[in-house]
Amino acid sequence: MHFMCLFSLFALPLVAAADRDWQSYILGPTSRTLFPSAILKSSAAGVQNADALLGNSAEPLRLSTDKGQARWPDGTTAAGSSTHDASNGRTYDAQNAIDGSTATFWNDNTEDDASGPDILTITAPSTVPAIAGLTIVSHVDGYIEDFTVETSTSGSWHTQANITGNTALAPYIQFPAPVSFTDLRITVTKNQNVGKRVFTRITEVVLGEFTGSSSWPAQTSATASSSHAGNNQHPSYEPSLVLDNDATTFWNDDTEGVFPDVLTVISGDAVVLPGITVVSHADGVVADFTVETTPDGETWTQQAAMKGNQDVTIPVAFSAAISVKGVRITVTAVQNAGGQSFSRIAEVLPRLAQPAPWIDLDFGQVIVGYLHLNIAAASDPAPQIRLAFSETQQYLGYKSDYSPSDYSEARGGTDDFVPSPAGGNWTDNRVCQFEDKTVCSDGLRGFRYLRIFLGQTPGAESHSSPTGWVEVAPSGLWLDFTPYLGTPDTYNGYFISSDDLLNKIWYASVYTVELNTDTFTADTIDPRNSFTPGLDGKIVVHDGAKRDRDPYVGDVAVQSIVDLVSHANKDGARNVLLDLAANQRDDGWMPPASVLGYQLFLFDYAAWWAIASGDFILWTGEQDFASTIWDALKKLMDTWYPSVTNAAGLFDKSGDWAGYGDYAFLPRNGVITYYNGNYVRALRSAALIATFLGHTDEASAWSSRADSVSAAIASSDLWDASVGAWRDSTGPSSACHSQDATAFAILSNSSTLDRAQSSLAYIDSTMRRDWGNKIVDADCFGGGISDRGYNFATHPEVMARFQVGDDAGALELIRRSWGWQITRDPMNTLWEGVGLNGEVSAYQGAFSSMAHGWAAGAAIALSTRVLGVEPTSPGFATYDVVPHPGDVTWANGTVPTPRGDITVGWTVVDGALKLDIHGPDDALARVRVPVASTTSRRRDAFQRQVLLNGEPVWQEGSVRTGQVDVSFDGDFVFIHGLAGGTHSILST
Repeated sequence: MHFMCLFSLFALPLVAAADRDWQSYILGPTSRTLFPSAILKSSAAGVQNADALLGNSAEPLRLSTDKGQARWPDGTTAAGSSTHDASNGRTYDAQNAIDGSTATFWNDNTEDDASGPDILTITAPSTVPAIAGLTIVSHVDGYIEDFTVETSTSGSWHTQANITGNTALAPYIQFPAPVSFTDLRITVTKNQNVGKRVFTRITEVVLGEFTGSSSWPAQTSATASSSHAGNNQHPSYEPSLVLDNDATTFWNDDTEGVFPDVLTVISGDAVVLPGITVVSHADGVVADFTVETTPDGETWTQQAAMKGNQDVTIPVAFSAAISVKGVRITVTAVQNAGGQSFSRIAEVLPRLAQPAPWIDLDFGQVIVGYLHLNIAAASDPAPQIRLAFSETQQYLGYKSDYSPSDYSEARGGTDDFVPSPAGGNWTDNRVCQFEDKTVCSDGLRGFRYLRIFLGQTPGAESHSSPTGWVEVAPSGLWLDFTPYLGTPDTYNGYFISSDDLLNKIWYASVYTVELNTDTFTADTIDPRNSFTPGLDGKIVVHDGAKRDRDPYVGDVAVQSIVDLVSHANKDGARNVLLDLAANQRDDGWMPPASVLGYQLFLFDYAAWWAIASGDFILWTGEQDFASTIWDALKKLMDTWYPSVTNAAGLFDKSGDWAGYGDYAFLPRNGVITYYNGNYVRALRSAALIATFLGHTDEASAWSSRADSVSAAIASSDLWDASVGAWRDSTGPSSACHSQDATAFAILSNSSTLDRAQSSLAYIDSTMRRDWGNKIVDADCFGGGISDRGYNFATHPEVMARFQVGDDAGALELIRRSWGWQITRDPMNTLWEGVGLNGEVSAYQGAFSSMAHGWAAGAAIALSTRVLGVEPTSPGFATYDVVPHPGDVTWANGTVPTPRGDITVGWTVVDGALKLDIHGPDDALARVRVPVASTTSRRRDAFQRQVLLNGEPVWQEGSVRTGQVDVSFDGDFVFIHGLAGGTHSILST
């Protein structure tokens, strides 16, 4: 019975990739031409045939500013049942009711409700297109209270509304259904006459909703609390400029940084306003302000209070239309992009400007590339098309979540162009359309969501119209996807397991790295002096898809291995590591990236360059690469590092180096645990490279130094016995205990097992959150930094937990930290960092990168620890297969190597582990398998044993020799020097 059970287990097949459909988890697109997958929403007006962008309409998408307050056809006439004689220089003709001004009005000539109804008839020369309703604007001294509205097309009148008891100055009259007509009749039977004169007075009959007047009446004037003197940029900044219908001129106050600033507009005549529109200058947007009105120039009433405005053009609606003689704007704060705190208002419009038509699109997940538009036609002159990009819905609006030009030009965060009325194709390149640089775009973008809207950038008035329409051809918007195209045929490696969430995390990690694997060009990288001829036109691995789009070596250290376990892609990492070596500083310090002309001063990233280089050689075995970087490695290890170590040999950030930053730009100083643990790892990587190249003296010296530094860490005050955890440092942050301190003390073998377990338990009790682990237990760095979480720091903690046998804790942390991110907007990618409550809004807000390669380390942990495959000598001449199942019941995958693929599949059934391996013929494996405890598997005649290809190689109490070298440490059996080919191992 016992042996039949064993043979039954042995019959379990290697879990086949096809059977488990690992390809269904792949996230990358299958084509470089990508179309939006959904329309999120659009403005209520001005958007037609939105489905055209999804290929669901043969008609073009139409964006138009024409929707809103319509105009009566030219030649329309109005007649009243009676008309008052002209007086005081005014006429009261019925035609005033359709002249577009609320300063004029029709006044009947029968001052008595009892004398019969007052009738206003409007006749159009052609049919008025169907409308859903209209607005009747009364004069403040002649509200119409009871009235009917009728329409006619051929002499037959139809009642559309019968209103009684109206109290509004400008009521909107909703028709039962949209109707077209040639004639309109308003019959008034009762007025509310404030002036005690019972006349019917109608200032305007508006087709549709009333948005205000097209212009202020004659003799309207403006004054201000102060005005700046003219200069060579503008000859005048007088308040009257807010009335000139020219958005390029503006009022500028004369009290920089001192508030309030007050602007007052006194109308030449009383006007009816549903609100106003305030148009700021782009370098002086009014952020906080109130709007007051006066009916007589003496009594002021507040109509609105605005807070936190960011828009250049802001409609300010009143609670109801009112008659006003003046408007007063009191500014208490500005958002000044130009660095000067002035209030700058270009126009105050006596109407609610029609909001720009907009449409929000979803591409399904974060993508990177160049956007294209096929314009079918546009009005002449055409309005400006504006594009705002965002990785998340949270920051989707009229400004992109990030734009490269934000660093310098501050153009408003949109990519813009003016289409030709004849149409044509447009590609979003980093270029300005006109020499005056008023209409520009930033080019390649990383985003998921896109807003398209019509508008006008400041200064572009000579190139575009503030109104008009644009048509986009069906399926006329697409993206040219530029990064690594991770189609199924490009996957040389894969991972799949019994845990669906872990599978999704592995492929999300790989997709994040795919998005960052792209060609280095001057127009697509971080604009902060990042271009370098050494990388021009070469494949690199950027830090983020959206930003910064520059290869940082800390990010490369993670992404290179993710690339190698999935696509076996070596070019990106190799190119970056070689370029950094070529730009090493004379004192041996290694720059972290090309940004700022290789002058971004980070203290910890030099170690990451050595570690990434060592890992690259371990995984690829590239002799030429190792030889090329040798001199730089030697200078780093033997010149720079000795210059920044103290008498104990510990890496010490003090003195001239105190101003250098690290991966999180934390204000750390002194002897920092993380820095020293990673220094040990850098020394061991350097020793591996030296051994590979045959430089035995350096290999011995660096290995010895690594051991010495590790011992110095262990014996230093970095260990805090009072709480049983590793301190962040012995410097100002010594009272804090950081996540990276524990992780790197363990990974550098500077921590005993007891200390490691205690410090990890301390993290569990103080730093654990629903969204992952935060980086430090107390806010010793200020600014709420203690609430931040980084997968870049969590990945080392995961690896440390696996190293000390806490497989359950490692897997739980992967699910909690990486699972939090891939299941939240924008989905399927890993984030640069999080703040309080796991939100990017508490980290860097819109600036946060939501597809950041340094966060992709979960794929490494799942391939090298859960699946268990990892090189132990350069080029996989030897390698480990050491699974860490935890609560995972099976896993299967392939790890590509220079010698051929290593395919592994394992299954756990009733405590027994079945492991199948297929490895290269010219490589030797060390395999570790657990054996059941003496109590969990004990039953009659049961004996713990390990079988290789059906033959026992270890049994409880003895080791079978001859076939392979086998050892046992009390929990695990190790099979050493296992040759290539296919092998099956069963551990019971």
